Amino acid sequence: MRRAQLKALRSSLSGSGVSPAYIRRLMSELEDHCEDLEREALAAGRNSAHAEAVAMRRLGRNEVIATAVLTRPELGSWCQRWPWLVTLIKPLIVVLLMPAMPILACVDRAPAIARWSASISLASAITGAMLLVMAQTLISSF
Repeated sequence: MRRAQLKALRSSLSGSGVSPAYIRRLMSELEDHCEDLEREALAAGRNSAHAEAVAMRRLGRNEVIATAVLTRPELGSWCQRWPWLVTLIKPLIVVLLMPAMPILACVDRAPAIARWSASISLASAITGAMLLVMAQTLISSF
């Protein structure tokens, strides 16, 4: 039960734009705190199922914890805190990755890479030869 509730809280916070590093730290702290509360309830003489229920009740509802986290904007991911930066960086990354896309698409396809390299080389040679012929024709006409 505890795992399912904490997993739901993690999903809720992640979907709301909270920093993944903070979510990891918060989940670790909540797990530790819940274990301490459970041990305390077990020491008071409760059975394990009842101790877990008591620990989760004392820990608080997911909505309350999520609301407390979401009211602090400094805990948001950098994409959430600086959307203008994302707007500037995203097109830049796309433009920088464009030349690598054919290679990334063919990572596990060595024959396709070889054919692609050969066709690019052949196209470059043909284009260069055509430009050379055009330049010689223009030079000889003067």
